[in-house]
Amino acid sequence: MPTITDWLMLGITAIYVIATIFICFANIRSAKASQEQLSEMKHEYKENQRIGLMPYLSVRKCEETVALQGEGTCWISEPCTENYLKTTAILKLTNCGPGIAVDISYEWKNVEYSNRYNYVESLSAGDTRYLEVTIYARKPNKADGTDLRRIFVDITLFDIFGNQYLQRICIYLEVSSESLVVRTNMPISKPELQKIERKEGKDA
Repeated sequence: MPTITDWLMLGITAIYVIATIFICFANIRSAKASQEQLSEMKHEYKENQRIGLMPYLSVRKCEETVALQGEGTCWISEPCTENYLKTTAILKLTNCGPGIAVDISYEWKNVEYSNRYNYVESLSAGDTRYLEVTIYARKPNKADGTDLRRIFVDITLFDIFGNQYLQRICIYLEVSSESLVVRTNMPISKPELQKIERKEGKDA
């Protein structure tokens, strides 16, 4: 027949087992929290490393004669063989960011026709490249007045870690019956990190 001592030992054992279970759960939660904290620290480190070496392009219209390192063409209206306007502008692209930009390419937006070039393989921090763009448009039907148009150029680039970025240039155009003028002011957006993974060997 169980004695008081036996019941006490049973109670102590039960308490020990329950305490051990709680300790195990606490250790599991602590290990999980430590793992999440470590993962967050790794993410923050990689993010700080990415930002610390992120390329950042600036653009402006260049008036002086320079050695060109790229060219592009677009029609802002339906292409034609007569009664059209033509203008040429030189864009100065400078990498103002702390990191190298690689595999830089661009694409015209909201135009009727354009071509696309892989512009330059790499652009170190502080370096500059010059791109000549030729823009065509049909002459407007009205004889007087000037229309203000805008077109966009999406620039895709990568950093040295393979992260892909997108920057958009806005080009303002003055279109009249006699002239097509590219305005000097060319706003460009900040680099936007893209979620598309870079695939080696694929053209930008």
